Amino acid sequence: MGLVSLGLLPAPRKIELGPRRARSWGPDRIQGPCSDRIRRAVARLPARGLVLEFEVEDPQSPVPRLADSYEYRLSLGETARPGGRVRIEAATEWGALTALATLTQLVAKGAFDVSRVRDAPQYPWRGVMIDTVRHFISLETLRRTLDVMAFYKLNVLHLHLTDDQGFRLASANYPELASDEAYSAAELADLVDYAADRAIRVVPEIDVPGHATSWLAAHPDWGVDGGRAVQGPSTRFGVHDVCLDIENAEVRRAVDTLLGELAGVFP
Repeated sequence: MGLVSLGLLPAPRKIELGPRRARSWGPDRIQGPCSDRIRRAVARLPARGLVLEFEVEDPQSPVPRLADSYEYRLSLGETARPGGRVRIEAATEWGALTALATLTQLVAKGAFDVSRVRDAPQYPWRGVMIDTVRHFISLETLRRTLDVMAFYKLNVLHLHLTDDQGFRLASANYPELASDEAYSAAELADLVDYAADRAIRVVPEIDVPGHATSWLAAHPDWGVDGGRAVQGPSTRFGVHDVCLDIENAEVRRAVDTLLGELAGVFP
């Protein structure tokens, strides 16, 4: 049986086949200790009547870090009846959550012939970049995106928050910069938590010193030309002949303050 027929994406590094297992039904339960984050992940699983056991070496991290391990070992006992046993071993919560994504893919196909999976990602950064500037993306859509990313074991959501066409961060210190549709710090913090529950890190991006038309719409004096009027954020694509004046002490203070706000939201 090929990996494609097993329905596992990306393909795990090592799979051991065993007796064919049919899909069972019923509430899942956890045997033994595990973290609250893992309990929440198990509660999101399709109910298959499984008994899950976890061994996680380091279960306490607020968000994934670039060098964190996502390696896991997944062992499946008899799953054709309620009470079928599944054991997951991992160095971190992120590895355990990734193992649950593999388990979800397996049971989604119904019957399967897998008894053990051992896997670790080839690349530490497995990301999706979303441009929220040129077209505002609702939080509901971002959360749905995170759900799909988790299913396919992607681990970085790169949020493009500022550009010539808009400024999607509702800053506490510079509220005048924000577009009509923007994310508050509380909304972004909730998104970070939602992502971490799915083993995903959220990385924000604000563009400086170029791509700054939206900045200069509120503060034309921050531009290199010393105050040329900018008629609102841009409504076109392409190169824009504007730039923040990095020799202006006020500009440097603003950038430092905004980066500090982001650091408080994105650990």
